[in-house]
Amino acid sequence: MSFEVIVYQLLRICRIPVSKNYLFERLKAHPDYPSLASLTDLLDEWELEYSALQLEPSDLDQMEYPFLAHVVTAQGMEDFEIVKSTRQLEQDKERFLNAWTGIVIWIAGEATISSEEHQREVSIERIQKGFLYIIGTLTLALLAYSFVSQFQWTNTLFALLSLAGIVVSATIVAYAMGIDSSISKSFCKVGISGCQKIINSSFSKLLPNVHISDLVLSYFTGLFLIQVLAINNAQEIIFSLFLIPAGLALLASLFTLGYQLLKNDWCKLCLLLTAIIWAQAALIVIMLPSPGEPVISDGILTQSLLIFTLSSGWILIKPFVEKSQKVESQNITIRKWRQNPSWFQALLPLHKAIDKNLWSKEVFYGNPSGALQITLATGPYCHPCSIAHARLDHIYARYPNDIGVKIRFVIKESNPIDREATLAILNTYDKLLWQDKGPLEYIPNPLSGQIIKDWFSKQDLKAFNKRYKPEKEENPDMIKLMRQHIHWGQQFQIEQTPGFFVNGFEMPNPHTLTDLNIFLDSYMELLKAPHSRFEVASQSTQSLS
Repeated sequence: MSFEVIVYQLLRICRIPVSKNYLFERLKAHPDYPSLASLTDLLDEWELEYSALQLEPSDLDQMEYPFLAHVVTAQGMEDFEIVKSTRQLEQDKERFLNAWTGIVIWIAGEATISSEEHQREVSIERIQKGFLYIIGTLTLALLAYSFVSQFQWTNTLFALLSLAGIVVSATIVAYAMGIDSSISKSFCKVGISGCQKIINSSFSKLLPNVHISDLVLSYFTGLFLIQVLAINNAQEIIFSLFLIPAGLALLASLFTLGYQLLKNDWCKLCLLLTAIIWAQAALIVIMLPSPGEPVISDGILTQSLLIFTLSSGWILIKPFVEKSQKVESQNITIRKWRQNPSWFQALLPLHKAIDKNLWSKEVFYGNPSGALQITLATGPYCHPCSIAHARLDHIYARYPNDIGVKIRFVIKESNPIDREATLAILNTYDKLLWQDKGPLEYIPNPLSGQIIKDWFSKQDLKAFNKRYKPEKEENPDMIKLMRQHIHWGQQFQIEQTPGFFVNGFEMPNPHTLTDLNIFLDSYMELLKAPHSRFEVASQSTQSLS
């Protein structure tokens, strides 16, 4: 089972609503996928409570369930498995302890993922699932009416075989498009099955974008729809309608069998599909009317041809589905590139450079000698800046001893609202932190980060003044400092806020603080490593086509 599927199952067991597609994309895009780092970085970004632990077997008695365990299989491959309960563990404890490396991930249950982008994906998936639920309910109701009201075992068996044919042929179509499913994984095992060679062979392609499996899917869909819509007709009429298409399908199955025999390679899914075609052909032969009885009317024949034509619409839709798949693959590649710390570091010097010096009176918190120095260009009432500061604060909290955060106000002095708020913030810092401090003397103080955090949490001047009570009279030194902020923004041509600068360079587009948070652990290792230069990982050179 793939890593992303295991993680999805774990989150579902923990009762955490999660978008499957979004989770898969984010995990696969991580530079260290598939690893526990790709999971823990995502959990950090989503602000989910978790614990990553190295335990001894005796510690398992104190563990909360469920948890994800890192194991090594009998073949020596690294893998992961979910331990749901003590009962499950006791049933297979000896094998588990032999395979377990001692590493576990525990995630607090019944939590909400903190991500607007994710919530949008969840909403879209809920709408899609609701639509499919309605369609499925209506289909089942129609089937119940059609087959229960006039039950005939041959009709019902033929319909069930058609449904089986739809499922199997759809699985083959998906497999040919590079989409795995539980069915394809069961039948098409790497190194054992010939599915890959047969399904993607030139023999199976009638046209560049049309495979035999596409026609088979349309064939079974047409059979099923005709049978449902024509159920009020005698079954002799229905089976007479199917005689010619079933004969063509039977002939096609013989050709595919011959090809597999010639290649001495067998596709189990194709063989299953052949068995369904033959079973339906046998039913048709059994239920055919006596020779010479004209049972098919022109109206029924026209209706059937129309249904078969409509069922072939998949062939027209398929290119758009393939394009969507290609876009998804490109999105993963682009996101992987964005989340590669080596690429990020290599791109930094190519962007706008700013001064890295600290002023004598600086809105700053953290370690001025830390490996990572982040400057936020902001406006006091900029709402995106408040969101950016919250994300920046989350990044800082992960490495408070290695990160320094600098705030620079980019405003227009002619704007009285921005001017008043900026002076209130600067006056507060001067009153509580700067007055008795010498130049460039940054002694750790919780207030240095708390003051700016309190401002951005509400962006309310009255509430801020009520808490900190800054001087009401304008301080000439603070006016001068505010103008220094304004001049700094003009000097480096900062035209919009928020603006992010990392170690003296503008953050490369399209990187964001979210990306930085994802690869922060790897990036901090990179910054601290005693290298004279940074090597770009090989995955960054992947084509986006």
